[in-house]
Amino acid sequence: MHPDEILQDPVQEQTAREVFKDVRCPVCTHQSLLESDAGLSKDLRNAIRQQVVAGKSQKEIHIYLTDRYGQEILLKPPVNSSTYILWGLPVVIFIVAGYILGRKYSKG
Repeated sequence: MHPDEILQDPVQEQTAREVFKDVRCPVCTHQSLLESDAGLSKDLRNAIRQQVVAGKSQKEIHIYLTDRYGQEILLKPPVNSSTYILWGLPVVIFIVAGYILGRKYSKG
């Protein structure tokens, strides 16, 4: 991060960095905004800092981001009706794979 990006108030900067840890870089693979050097991540960090300076809470900033970019912007999206597939699909795949492997090896 460049020094010109950092807020003067250390408490506000710390709040912004806590949000950065929870937000996915839209153009990077498996990176948070805190880790990313992408231009879009810099823009999002600046937008988040503006929200922090405006007095928004972390929850309000998460709502702002998910309204604009969808639940995928969060590294750990909440479990709700729109993310059931995201959270449940790995479990379903594991169960189906176990069933298939169990049938394959029980016959052999």
